[in-house]
Amino acid sequence: PALIDSGGTSTLAWQTARGTTASIGGTGVPISGAMSVSPPVTTTYLLTTTGAVTDTARATVGVYPSGRIIAFTASAKSIGTGDPVVLRWSASHGSRVTLNDSLVARADSVTVHPLLATTYRLISAGSVHDTLSIRIDVTPQDQLNRALGKTMDASESSPNPAYGNPQNMVDGDTTTRWESPPRNGEWVECYLGNTYQVTRVVIVWGPGYAASYRLRLSTDNSTWTTARSVTAGGGGMETLDSINSPAGFITLILDTRPADSAGFSIREFRVFGTLSTNSAPGGRPGLPAAYDLAQNYPNPFNPSTTIAFALPAESDVRLTIHNTLGQEVATLAEGRMAAGYHTVAWRASVASGVYICRLSASAVGAPGARFRKTIKLLLIR
Repeated sequence: PALIDSGGTSTLAWQTARGTTASIGGTGVPISGAMSVSPPVTTTYLLTTTGAVTDTARATVGVYPSGRIIAFTASAKSIGTGDPVVLRWSASHGSRVTLNDSLVARADSVTVHPLLATTYRLISAGSVHDTLSIRIDVTPQDQLNRALGKTMDASESSPNPAYGNPQNMVDGDTTTRWESPPRNGEWVECYLGNTYQVTRVVIVWGPGYAASYRLRLSTDNSTWTTARSVTAGGGGMETLDSINSPAGFITLILDTRPADSAGFSIREFRVFGTLSTNSAPGGRPGLPAAYDLAQNYPNPFNPSTTIAFALPAESDVRLTIHNTLGQEVATLAEGRMAAGYHTVAWRASVASGVYICRLSASAVGAPGARFRKTIKLLLIR
């Protein structure tokens, strides 16, 4: 590579004409060959050849200074509430790295489960300072289209390149579409990438809709169940509600078309549902695996902010706001609450400053095992 981390290696390779004398940096080398180099700083290597003519060539190997962020990625940037996101990062050798103000390893990964829209900020310090941020947008689980951007397949597609790509059905754009040849019995399949407790499926048809079709679900792409059979499809946008079945694979079998119609045509294929038992570590569909109190959003705020928290079981809850003297200024929630993800809005009627939000929760029947967590909020008027 032309750009390496401190302590890394790069390979210089060269080939010159027969009868030449070659050198790199004044040191003789064969007329062709390769060598590994590990420069401590960005270095330019000069290849010089002499013979009937004299020639030179340069190759520069750049070296990341300490403090440089090499990569910072997220496995997803739009998720359902509490869904897992894997953050991965690496910084150059000699860097001091923090993630949202917590010291972390120079190169590592972490799985997060944000309850609200959250920005993760990676800061690296060394001979240079570097900062990168990633924002994760959070939508209630049952409102997130699980098929968006996932892998689609089809039994056969139109030869027209504008309509021949099955991914058009999951690109979030109703101006594009997939079409089949003018035959009955075609199918399309979506691989969701996880197992979800599917609640509903929405089909946005193009010009050629299915008069009859079947929706089939599978968790392993081997054993299939028919979740819905439609015998009087009308095109437009059709919503199949109350499915309530786990699936990682969904197939739409397009049995028949209206008489004399063209091929089947689908603009968008949307799937909604929560992470299923097979995907969620909590063991129950759509429920968090552990207690948590998320950082409020927005923060800083004026005058309103939203606070989210997770309860893995039915719990006795107290959510309060305190000033920096420890005095309670607001009670946002108190009493027994169901398991799941909860949000509470606080419209502050206090002076600007730093406030502490405190969550105290214990599962019903286990009062001795109490969860406690605090976060800081900044009100700026």
